[in-house]
Amino acid sequence: MTFERHKMNKRVVQDLKKRSTIGILFYIVLSLILVFADNFHERYLIFSMFFLLSLDGICLFRLIHLAVFPKMGERYETLNKNIFLQASLSPP
Repeated sequence: MTFERHKMNKRVVQDLKKRSTIGILFYIVLSLILVFADNFHERYLIFSMFFLLSLDGICLFRLIHLAVFPKMGERYETLNKNIFLQASLSPP
């Protein structure tokens, strides 16, 4: 077995998926705490809405993709991997 640059096998993607799930949930909870602590959402309503929608939207997309990922099968493996990597690299 040789190392091939820029190639990821299924085991690596599955491991990354398992490791990132708890982080996604953590980001959702943390964003809610940040916005609603000390009534920040009342003072900066527009920013709070934008922040929550963008951050939680990305996190929810990642959670939905992680749930759908195993059901898509071998046929869409490259698409799944690309979606996962792009969603993981987008700033949560």
